[in-house]
Amino acid sequence: MKKNLSLILTSVIPIVCALTVLGAVLIWAPPCQGMLELVDGRMVPMKCAWSARATLLLSLMIIVFCLTAIITKKPMVVAIVVVAIACILMTIDTPVSIGICMKADMDCHTTAAWIRVSMAIVCISTIAGFILDPKRKKVVD
Repeated sequence: MKKNLSLILTSVIPIVCALTVLGAVLIWAPPCQGMLELVDGRMVPMKCAWSARATLLLSLMIIVFCLTAIITKKPMVVAIVVVAIACILMTIDTPVSIGICMKADMDCHTTAAWIRVSMAIVCISTIAGFILDPKRKKVVD
């Protein structure tokens, strides 16, 4: 039972959460569809649209890592957690991420909430699954 619990926590739940992010970005909570006009007259998507695209790719990476972990029976905890943290950072305005719109009434804030909650669940479940893994070597006094 503990082996199945570890598999569920480290692979199945992250796949479900990554699919939730894909659904949120593409179907039920898409980011802003507005365009920005540049000084030279060109129109470009808002930064939340770019952030959503990056998050889509990162979510697909999580799915690939989880499927690889299931097939090879080797945990990919670090890779999954790092990519989940990168997804969360994509929705925050930092020097290393894209961020979302500043106005709180924009659609991208709903998308960001879906992404942040889903990826936080990925981090927590993956780390918990790693800790509960019966094959993990433990140091005993």
